Amino acid sequence: MEPIQIRRENERRVVGALMDVSRENLAFAITDFRTVERAATVAEYKLRALEPAERVGATARYRPDGPSKNSRVYAETSTEITIERRGPGWFLVEILETLVYRGEDAETIVTITPAQRNEIARVAVADFRVSS
Repeated sequence: MEPIQIRRENERRVVGALMDVSRENLAFAITDFRTVERAATVAEYKLRALEPAERVGATARYRPDGPSKNSRVYAETSTEITIERRGPGWFLVEILETLVYRGEDAETIVTITPAQRNEIARVAVADFRVSS
């Protein structure tokens, strides 16, 4: 798919792309712009130790909740999105059909580069002295 910047002006394109994947299985699928926008907000928050320019290249995968723990259904068809941090912000880069399982919570997994990991570690210990 062609990457779509996650911003209000692109809401129709984002929803259209989501619906292209979800077509018939809508109960647990991501079908609204707000959910994609929220995934980007969560990913951005997780990268807060980095300056905005240093966040470029990080990716995040988001999958919604599964059926409730009390559900008779074990698994449902859903969607999983992948977003990527680029210079001007977050972009929707992939939408996949997936399964979500009973009692499973929504999940946002952020993947960072080695340089980003090093910077986050540096920032995390910047206010400490290390004893010998």
